[in-house]
Amino acid sequence: MKKMQYVLIALLISDISSLDARYNSMSIDMEAARKALTASVAIIAGAALTGIAVQLGAKVYDYLSDYFSYNPIGDVVIPEVKFSDIIGAQEAKEELQDVVAFLKKPETYLDIGARIPKGILLEGPPGNGKTLLAKALAGEAGVKFFAVDGGSFTHKFTGEGVAEVKSLFNKARNNTPCIIFFDEIDGIGKRNPEPYNAENNKMIATLLTQIDGIGTDPHRLVFIVAATNNRELIDEALIRSGRIDTTVVVKNPNTQDREKMLKFYTDKTKRKDIIIANIDFNKLAIQSEGFSGADIENLVNKAKIFAVRNKRRVPTQQNFDNALEQIKRSKEKLPVKLRPNYMQHSNTISSMTQDLIGKRAGILFQFKKIIKPSPNTE
Repeated sequence: MKKMQYVLIALLISDISSLDARYNSMSIDMEAARKALTASVAIIAGAALTGIAVQLGAKVYDYLSDYFSYNPIGDVVIPEVKFSDIIGAQEAKEELQDVVAFLKKPETYLDIGARIPKGILLEGPPGNGKTLLAKALAGEAGVKFFAVDGGSFTHKFTGEGVAEVKSLFNKARNNTPCIIFFDEIDGIGKRNPEPYNAENNKMIATLLTQIDGIGTDPHRLVFIVAATNNRELIDEALIRSGRIDTTVVVKNPNTQDREKMLKFYTDKTKRKDIIIANIDFNKLAIQSEGFSGADIENLVNKAKIFAVRNKRRVPTQQNFDNALEQIKRSKEKLPVKLRPNYMQHSNTISSMTQDLIGKRAGILFQFKKIIKPSPNTE
């Protein structure tokens, strides 16, 4: 009996949390929410659990306060970074120049009857500056930049991600011209082999609708830049012609670029009187074949840590060699082959549980009185 009471409490909390389905047009009286939750849990769980109900009421009150003030988008600014600030990725930067020209003067393309592109996909190994390239694209074009993580739209409560996608595009339309950057786009728009993941299907459908709804007015331009480590993970509907239909590959840096990165990160010190010399950067660049930009930064950082451990003011060649060897060893130990099957199994179970909770017509009648129209809605 007591186990069933706890189950009812958990289901009640899940129903409370799904009240966000229309949170853009509704507001919640937080104090009333806490009182209503306490009373409802006490009725359902019995008088013996009233103390627990009060504690749950306080916790959910805090959760709702944080949740309804959550903003996954962050500040909207025109980035100052430019392509010239980025080491390497020369081929990608050259391809993105066409996008810069389009964003600066879309009328030129419209005059000859060209269709306005809606987005591009940056694909490449992790740690090679796809986010930085997207920022530089906005900086070169002089447009506002929205950066969101695809995984931030994946929530355990039904309707939450869909509402945030709509909110994101509404905010973008009010800040045109702009770029919306989806980092790890496969987090929201992944190819879905799971028949139970109805919530993910809803988010993809909403995202497609919002992309299709981007207008052709050159003065109210919204452009999508998405990033992924693997194009094969993305739903085909997102990257078909007319949507995010251009792929720009961001490769690992070549030997020359790795050498420049090594020098750049090595010279990054707070004290200008510290000069790091006698390091064979060309040798290190050759030996670090296949390293990403993030790996190079990590290599330099580890060398500096080894120098501090050895009570030196500057890293030596030996410190760099040890750091290189350590990173190579860690790369060899990654169990890559086991990861996909495990993740697919885990996601399927999570999706089934989510839908069972989301489809439940629970005890929401207890909370109808705490929902009221916000002052800015008719």
